[in-house]
Amino acid sequence: MLEESFDGKNPIVYQIGYDGGYTFLAGKGIHKKSLGQHSNLREVTAQFSHDRISAGMSTDNWPFFYMPVRKFPSSYIVMILLLLGLSVVFIRKFTPKTNLGFSFPCFFLGAGFMLIETKGITELAFVYGSTWIVISIVIAFILLMAFLANLFVIRIGNPSIFAT
Repeated sequence: MLEESFDGKNPIVYQIGYDGGYTFLAGKGIHKKSLGQHSNLREVTAQFSHDRISAGMSTDNWPFFYMPVRKFPSSYIVMILLLLGLSVVFIRKFTPKTNLGFSFPCFFLGAGFMLIETKGITELAFVYGSTWIVISIVIAFILLMAFLANLFVIRIGNPSIFAT
C-alpha cells in the first residue's frame, strides 16, 4: 500500500530496538542512510520485500490492513460464543428471578448502539489508525450521548410530546 501510495517507491522498514516494533518510511527524500546511524534502529526492509506476504489494499469497506485475507478469523466466533455463554450464566446467577423477561426494545437499543460504536471505530481507525485512544474516544462519546439522552428524558419528560 505504501509503495502504491508513494509513486512506486519501496518503503524502508526499521525495527525499533526497545520494543521490537516496526516503522515504515516512504516518500521523497527518504534514504536508507537517513536513519541508519541510530543505534536503536535496525534496517529490516528485506524481511518485508518478498511476495510471501500479500495483503489487499485498505479501503472504506475493509480498513483492516493487518488482515491480509478478507475474512474474519474463527477465533472471533469462539470469543463471541464464549462471551455470550458467560453473559447468560452471569445474568441467570446475579439477577432476581422475578425480572428475567426478555426486552426486545432494550435488545435492539443495545444492538443499535453497538452498530454505531462499530461504525465509529472503523471509520476513525481508517483515518487515525486502530489505536486504543481512538476506540476509547468513540466509546466515551457513545456513552456520553446515551447519558445525555437519558438526562434529557429525565429533565424534559416523555419525548413523545414532540412527535406529530
